Amino acid sequence: MYQNMTTDEKIAALRALMKTKGIDAVIIPSSDTHQSEYSAPRFALRAWISGFSGSAGTVVITHGHAGLWTDSRYFLQAENELSGSEMQLHKLLVQTSPEWVEWVAANLPEGSTTGIDGRVFSLGAARTMEKMLSEKGIKLVTDFDPAQIWTQGRPDMPHSDVYVHDVHTAGATAREKIDSVRRVMEAEGARSILIDSLDEVAYMLNIRGGDVAYNPVTYAYLAVTAGKATLFIDSGKLPSEVKNYLRSAAVEVRPYEDVEKWIASETGKALMADPAKFSAYHRSLLPSDVKLVERTSPVAMMKCVKNEAEIHGERRAMLKDAVALAEFYRLAEEESEKNGWDEADLADLVGRIRAKQPGYVSESFGAIVGFRENGAIVHYSPKKGTAKKISGSGMMLIDSGGQYTDGTTDITRVLYIGEPSEEEKKAYTAVLKAHIAIERLVFPEGYSGPQLDAVARSRMWAYGYNYGHGTGHGVGAMMNVHEGPISFGNKGITSAPAFRKGMVISDEPGYYATGKFGIRIENCVTVREAFENENGRFLGFEPLTLAPIETKLVDRDMLSDEELEWLNGYHALVLEKVLPLLDGEDARWLAEKCRPIYR
Repeated sequence: MYQNMTTDEKIAALRALMKTKGIDAVIIPSSDTHQSEYSAPRFALRAWISGFSGSAGTVVITHGHAGLWTDSRYFLQAENELSGSEMQLHKLLVQTSPEWVEWVAANLPEGSTTGIDGRVFSLGAARTMEKMLSEKGIKLVTDFDPAQIWTQGRPDMPHSDVYVHDVHTAGATAREKIDSVRRVMEAEGARSILIDSLDEVAYMLNIRGGDVAYNPVTYAYLAVTAGKATLFIDSGKLPSEVKNYLRSAAVEVRPYEDVEKWIASETGKALMADPAKFSAYHRSLLPSDVKLVERTSPVAMMKCVKNEAEIHGERRAMLKDAVALAEFYRLAEEESEKNGWDEADLADLVGRIRAKQPGYVSESFGAIVGFRENGAIVHYSPKKGTAKKISGSGMMLIDSGGQYTDGTTDITRVLYIGEPSEEEKKAYTAVLKAHIAIERLVFPEGYSGPQLDAVARSRMWAYGYNYGHGTGHGVGAMMNVHEGPISFGNKGITSAPAFRKGMVISDEPGYYATGKFGIRIENCVTVREAFENENGRFLGFEPLTLAPIETKLVDRDMLSDEELEWLNGYHALVLEKVLPLLDGEDARWLAEKCRPIYR
């Protein structure tokens, strides 16, 4: 009935449902029932009802207004995709702020009711909303399901096979990881823990799947008690060898839906849960005598701090990536116009070239290729038929990544076809200075990403430039390319975890000139120990990504001697590691791109 409806018709259908339930406003997030950043198409209600395809956004629909809240990465995309519908764009001032709740509180009269589906909101998010709304006399109900109107064409739950992740790459067995979590439980007086996040479940058990595009995860929950570990999953996704593996790891398998029965059976126990991941709906299932031990998931930090085997795996993955990218960047730069390629052709080509590398699994996200003004759309996704042809001169931003059995990669480079203008060189060099500032940084142990974010930005502020997104995000090890809880950004200064040796994070400042060009320079780096003295231990960053940075775009007079030395040193490292693995035209191209530059 609703499959071929317009956005406005879908909004009208939802309003009709709201009217029958006494709901005055509904809030629809991007997440699934595991609070995932990226989810299966089954949970794409926000995209379906709004027409906005970006990965981050929240919809609010009242009887008189329909709005989408998203951050600066998606402003241009949202303006294009919402055009012609009732849905209005609300530009977030702060990327992670619940400004949509503030809007509801300010625009609904006292006595109104706001509805959400508590399955796709965390307990923490629901509490925040309830507090903000109750202060204005607005009631929040958590059992309203707006997806009821999506009756035609809604995808089923994904059903990809699960496979075992090599323990030699993982660096620890499932039993060892489960025992580590049990020690945390014991120390904090918890009898059990429910692990909700898909990547945490996969990490804990050394399993991987394909239920979410680009993210090697499977829809499942993991419950751990002092004497038992239970995986709640559709057993049809488990080949016999995986069932045997789980049995050998002392992991019981129960149907996915049984997690609700398990939660309801925890009578009189102390359950550890992360309020940022444990759903509001699951909280409603808990018996009244359960003590909820709330804390950040212990698995999040275990996963974030890579062990030696995982770092070695990341290095292998980055080296494979470097070989593939030398071929791809050469072709993109030298052959695009000759072959009549457009942005979508290049987005497809980079995946096909990566796929030739041993151990390649998939892309780690859909490649972003933005030529000229399209580069200013931060998360631009080129589509065949509307993608820009690569013709004439201009700046080309390419953000791509791969999943290998060894690890996960994420890299952004800017190529330039032709000769850049002084304006382009100035902006690019300012971004490069910000990038180098992070790479060269040495800082005392105990500092976090939000505390160091301004180190990068200040290099650009000096020239009047800035960017709306974070400077970097955590990166998984053959796992999600966006991995918490670490990041560089202007959020969570008091709550963000301090950097520790072994963490992997991206360094990706940028600048976006609307209607002209976009710039982003991204490496994955790992936290290293720099030195220790009477003032304590100091940390730094070591680049894992190995690909040339476009020197044609560098204004050499803007770089300090130390910055110029870093750039030439980085290119020497790229040559040392990658050139022996190349031959022919790819070797020629890399040698040219890594040639030292001087004043």
